[in-house]
Amino acid sequence: MSGWGTPVDSYSGRKALKMRKNKQIIWIACILLGGFICTSCSLFQPKLPELTVDDGSVMTGEPCAAPCLQGITPGVTTKVEAVTILNRLGDFAKCDLQDENERKYGLDMKCANFAIGYNDQDIVKWIHFESEGEISVADLIEKYGEPDAYAVDAERIDSNGPILMYLMFTDAQMGARLPYMQPDGYLYNLQPSLIVQSFDYYDSRFYEEYVLTLGKEWQGYGEY
Repeated sequence: MSGWGTPVDSYSGRKALKMRKNKQIIWIACILLGGFICTSCSLFQPKLPELTVDDGSVMTGEPCAAPCLQGITPGVTTKVEAVTILNRLGDFAKCDLQDENERKYGLDMKCANFAIGYNDQDIVKWIHFESEGEISVADLIEKYGEPDAYAVDAERIDSNGPILMYLMFTDAQMGARLPYMQPDGYLYNLQPSLIVQSFDYYDSRFYEEYVLTLGKEWQGYGEY
């Protein structure tokens, strides 16, 4: 018999892989569409320390270009290196998560204005942060070009609830979360002046395999 195992083994392996991927997609959907990191939830606790992020390198490229935040780059920086960098910037030890219920979804560190997740090799997989400057959709498009994809979703299942929009920029491996909006007929009115609420940087594999799977083709400004 070949090294691929029995049909049952093969089926079980495929089923387990599919379950893991579905779990990742559900988790990243929560991240992208606000159910996990929205301002009304409890990810960011006000008593936890804040990291000085300025614009998070989004516009200035300082001290390193996106997708890098304060020298931490998804897919490149190890957990040890990330902790060392953060220890130089402040007292972030209390931001480490010990709760397995949170860690199993890929969240390893959360602080007042940023969060980090690591992969199985203890390399940074994603970074979430809130920019200290006002960056508009027009600013992003001027620097990075039109988004490669977008996602829109409601805060509640109720179609009358507020909705938000998430823009995806592949070259920068970056996502930009726009503010909630009370829709008119379940449509999000995307305008150049809208200010981005928060950003996410991803490693290339995670971005391509999970983030983009939730996106649709960019259609320009207007109603979505």
